[in-house]
Amino acid sequence: MKKFLAIILIISCSMTGIALASPANTFADVPVNNWAYGAVSKLIKDGIVSGYDEGRFKGDKTLTRYEMAVIIANAITKEEKADTDQKAVIEKLAAEYSNELNYLGVRVTNKESKASNIKIDGYLRLRYEGTPEGSNLNNTATNKSSESAFKTRARINLAAPLDTDWMFKGRIEFNASDTKTYDAGSTNFAQAYIQGKGLGLDLIQLGRVPIYLGADGLVANIKGDNTKGAPEAIVLGKNFKDVKFFTGVGKAWAKNAAMTKAYTGKDTTQTDNIFFAQVTVPFYNNKLTVTADYLEDNTFDVIKTSSIGVKYTGIENININGEYGKNKAGNLFAVAPGTSSAKAYVANIKFRGADKMKVGTWGTWVGYRKFESGFDPFSWTDVDLTSQIAQAEMSNSTTSGYGIKGAEFGVEYTPFKNSIVTLVYKDFSTNSKVTDTGYHADKKGIVAQIESWF
Repeated sequence: MKKFLAIILIISCSMTGIALASPANTFADVPVNNWAYGAVSKLIKDGIVSGYDEGRFKGDKTLTRYEMAVIIANAITKEEKADTDQKAVIEKLAAEYSNELNYLGVRVTNKESKASNIKIDGYLRLRYEGTPEGSNLNNTATNKSSESAFKTRARINLAAPLDTDWMFKGRIEFNASDTKTYDAGSTNFAQAYIQGKGLGLDLIQLGRVPIYLGADGLVANIKGDNTKGAPEAIVLGKNFKDVKFFTGVGKAWAKNAAMTKAYTGKDTTQTDNIFFAQVTVPFYNNKLTVTADYLEDNTFDVIKTSSIGVKYTGIENININGEYGKNKAGNLFAVAPGTSSAKAYVANIKFRGADKMKVGTWGTWVGYRKFESGFDPFSWTDVDLTSQIAQAEMSNSTTSGYGIKGAEFGVEYTPFKNSIVTLVYKDFSTNSKVTDTGYHADKKGIVAQIESWF
């Protein structure tokens, strides 16, 4: 009902030519430094809502609370277009301007406002991974059988404002993987942290914080899963006009315990102390973005990785991105003893793209990936690999992986709202020759999945 009344108000004012601010003198002005200006400006920039005065919002002009409430009423009618963070902003604005919204006929009682503070959304992925006949699962000439896995992933994301500048974020995650045996799966509170700004900083995060490094996550996407939480970390960020910078320290888990023990001799029950940083610089009206990242572990000395990546969107319907990284850790997980560094390269060219909000949209891409042995010892990269390919890229048991290289071909489509179907073929082989046979073992993979957001 509140959305319906807000729509009627906005349409009627537009049709009659009446200025929306006509009764504004009955409400106090909103100070120009009030947080609401920034919040509304961000919603307008994101395309969630238009401003007042025939759709023009002027950040340098003082608004009355009534005028601000009219914009917020507009935002409420477009809430279905918003993501989790944007919905949280709309709800904060609605709570702050509840009296004015009531005046407009958009009822926001204290009970409704409090109940809406906690925002919940979710994600479901149903995925098939196939290793075609002829692939070498165990790097031997005789083992060329096929293998498949059916995987289920479900996430519940939580967000709740604490005040005007701070909010809580959390994630509960479930994962299961059925191969030759049934997997009941497991669930974990993967993320739980507070996020805000202050002390001259534009970003402060404390708690189990997901860490994403690389233009496309080449270096790390340590987001937590169904068994391990995201790193316990402190992240501090600052924006210098369009340049964004953040850095942090934290404790993560040693994902491959046996391998770490074999290469470092250290107790792998302890967490891994990490330091990380990222700077992102846009060029040509944000058509070109350059990202530089650094990640180092101070416990096992198996990661000391730097990277640089680029994204270009200056050609209509075409997205181009690439990234290069190098790991120069002292205890490098590498096949060849004495190896001083391990490199990785990724590149993609994508035509169009599936938009989960627009039925019938689609996209296709081709990409190249190369991971040298030892680049990613804990398989933290966000580059999408099947389980079999990831074992070759990272390691298995106490033996280093051989690395992988090859091409990827994919297509995606939106069959109905809030869902995307994806098909991918991965034509990979081991990057280093398998020592006992002297050949590059095939590591091919097929992925078919549907993702849904709710």
